[in-house]
Parts: sequence; C-alpha cells; structure tokens
Amino acid sequence: KMQTTDSVWADLGLVRPPNGGILLEYQGEYYTNEFDPSVDLSLRQTRTSRPNDGFSTYLKQVNKDAVIKELHILPENVEQAFRPLRERQIVWFTNIMLASEMKTRGDNRQAREYILRAGEIYPSISTASTLIDLAIKETNYVEIIHYASEILERFGCTTGEDASHAYRSRAISYKELQDYAKAEKDFLAFLKLAQDSGDEEAIRDAYDCLVYLACDNLNDSEKVAQYTLARLNLGVDDPVYEIELRRNLGLAYFKKKDYAAAIDSLLIARKTAKQLDTQQLAVIDDALMYPAINGSIYIDDLLKIAAENLDSTNSFPFHWYIGQFNFEQQNYAEARKYFSLILNQLMSTKQLANIPVVYSWLTRIAARQQDYREVLAKAQDGLKFNNVYSFLHLQSALAYLVLGKTKAAEKAFATAQNLFQQNGDFGKDAAGDLQAIKEFLLKQGRQDTAAQVDDWLAQLSQTKR
Repeated sequence: KMQTTDSVWADLGLVRPPNGGILLEYQGEYYTNEFDPSVDLSLRQTRTSRPNDGFSTYLKQVNKDAVIKELHILPENVEQAFRPLRERQIVWFTNIMLASEMKTRGDNRQAREYILRAGEIYPSISTASTLIDLAIKETNYVEIIHYASEILERFGCTTGEDASHAYRSRAISYKELQDYAKAEKDFLAFLKLAQDSGDEEAIRDAYDCLVYLACDNLNDSEKVAQYTLARLNLGVDDPVYEIELRRNLGLAYFKKKDYAAAIDSLLIARKTAKQLDTQQLAVIDDALMYPAINGSIYIDDLLKIAAENLDSTNSFPFHWYIGQFNFEQQNYAEARKYFSLILNQLMSTKQLANIPVVYSWLTRIAARQQDYREVLAKAQDGLKFNNVYSFLHLQSALAYLVLGKTKAAEKAFATAQNLFQQNGDFGKDAAGDLQAIKEFLLKQGRQDTAAQVDDWLAQLSQTKR
C-alpha cells in the first residue's frame, strides 16, 4: 500500500519531505525512499550490487512508535511485492513531467489532462492544488471549487499554504458565481489561517477580498464598515486605495444614518484626494453632500466645499446643501434661489426622479413665507412628475385648508394619509411644517382651522407604515 498523506508520516514521527516522498506500507512495516529532513544526511548509503530502480534503498520503520534506527536495504521479497507500485509510480511521474512540459508551452488544457491521469494514480493535495491553478488560468470556477473542496474536505487539509490557497480560490469562485454567503465564509476562513500564521500580507489580502465582497455584493453596510475599518487599521501604502477605502467607509456610515461619522471619514479622504487629482476630489466632494444634507450638518468646511463646487458639472447636491442651510437659517429668499437653480438643472438634464423632492422644498419655503397660493401651485406642479408623492398631497391639503377650501383639503389629506401608509415619504420635517401652519392659523385667529391641523397631526402620528 502506498501512503501519500502528511498524516501518515506524522503518525510515524516523520516529516514528509518538501518534494513529497512516497511512503510504502508492507506487512505492518513502513519504507521510504526519502529521508526525514531532520535526519543526518551522512546516514545515506548507496546500493551498488544491482541497479538502483527507485526502490532499492529504503528507510525501515519497525512500528509507529519507533524512532529511526538504521538504514536498511529493501528486502528482495518486498521489492518484488512493490514492483507493480513501482510501475504505477513511473506512469505517475511520466504524467507529471508531461504536464510540466505542457504548462511551459502554455497548453493548459493538455497539462490538465496529464495532471488528472497522475491524480487517478496517486490522489494528492499537490495534484489538486495544481489543478486549481490550471482552472484559474481557464477561469473555470466550477472546477476550482471542485478541487479546492477536495483539498479541504477529501484530504482534510485545513491548515498551511495549500488550505489557504484552496479557501481563497474557492471564495473567489463562489463570488464570481454569485454565491456570496459561501464566498464570505471561505474568505473568513482564509483570513483566520492568515491570522493564525501571522502572515501580515495574507491578512491584508483577506481583508481586501472581504471589503470588495461587502461593497459590491453583500448589501450590508454593517459589514462594509467592519471590514473596511479593519483594513484601514492595518495601514495602507497606496493613497488612491486609501481614498477608496475611506469613501467606502463614509458611504457605509451614511447608510447606517451615522452622518457625523460618514462626514469624518470622507473629510479625511478629501484631504488625501486634494493632494492627488481633481477627479478623486470631485468624487469625494459629491459623496460628502449626501450625509451632510440628510443629517442637516452645517459646518464651515462643508459650506466652503459646497461653494467651491457650484460650477461643477453635477452641481445640484451642492446647491441643495446651501439651499437647505439657508432654509434652516430662515433665509427663505436665498433658499428659494438655490432650489430654483436645482429645479432648472434637473429639468435640463432630465433627472426627473428628484424633481418632486425639489418641488416639496419649494412648497415648504412658500409656506414659511405664508404664500399659500404658491404652496398649492408648486405642489400641483410637483405632482405632475410623481402623483404618488404623499408629501406634496399633504402640502396641497394644507394650502387648501388655509385658503378655505375645506372639501378639497379633506380629499387631499385622505390621499396623502393613504400614500403615507404605503410608502412613508413625508420625511422628518412634516410635523414641523404642520406645526408652523398651525401657529400661522392661530395668529390669524382661525382656531377651528388650526384644530383641524392638530387633528391631522394626531392622525399621521397614528398611521402605521
């Protein structure tokens, strides 16, 4: 019986040679034509009485607990018993050599055939690993998974370079085949092996793989933040890659609605981008505006960045930020100017999806200026682009109410409430807008109408989305 697995060598107290020596088992005794690297090479002897045929000289083991005692010549009866194995070994070796030649010539398909024949004779980790490499060159992800699984499951190899190679190759293949859960599991196994061995380069590689997987495929901002932050903590030599990582981290925080953390990460990325090129800087500046707008975070640096980008090709988020800032500062005329500019830009570039939202801002500005005919006009204009946008129906209802058109107001509010229950697109400021209108009505002495707004507020707070 021919033994080729590392575990059999370990059971005998031996270390399998790097070139993968063969271990023969016969009647409870073990023979090898290779030395344990720890053995003094002066013990090597050469047999001269008959030609060396590859099995002439073997190291004999008495039993599994024995230590190496002496060098023995392989007994004649043992040699005869192993002659068929020797012939198989010659066939195996011939296929390995032919595979090597085909790889040198760049004929990967033929090399694969020879490796497969060798693997049929002596299935081994090294054969499976070679087949993985050939499958990688052919981008055959199904084969990569098959041979990686052989290494990890059939041969039970879960540590060392072969296991790392198998886990990483299989993970990439799962990713390409869109089985992202399995890809993440294998990347994490690859990471653990790298951490256990203290291989810093492999640890960075593993986190790089996890970052790309999380950003491109997992749709999980928590994992994007986790893997990206871990990768940044390992240090990044390439400034362009660092910008990419910090942008990813910022966008992950944005999706988690941690707007302050998003801006912190993006501002660090911007500092590096400013030293490189304008293209990188423009990407970061654009990304900065979204957490700033959603978080209503106004700081001098952000306002300056927005002002610097008002002439950029895609300037509407910068106009939006400054318009929103002016609205919060109660500079309504300035706010109207910026949102009107945004509306014109979106109309000219046919970015229709954002147009109703801009109209909602224009209705809010008109409401704060107590121009309810303008509120109604802008709400109706916005509904031409999106008739199921509940906030604009709500603004129409409020305008009708203030203008004394009660039935139209009740109908518009019922529509708004129904749509709000379906999609909940009022935003965080709807209650504030209603409160402002209620105060305006009270100042006019219209307590009954103000009470109607109070009733609407109560109904909206109880509406389940």
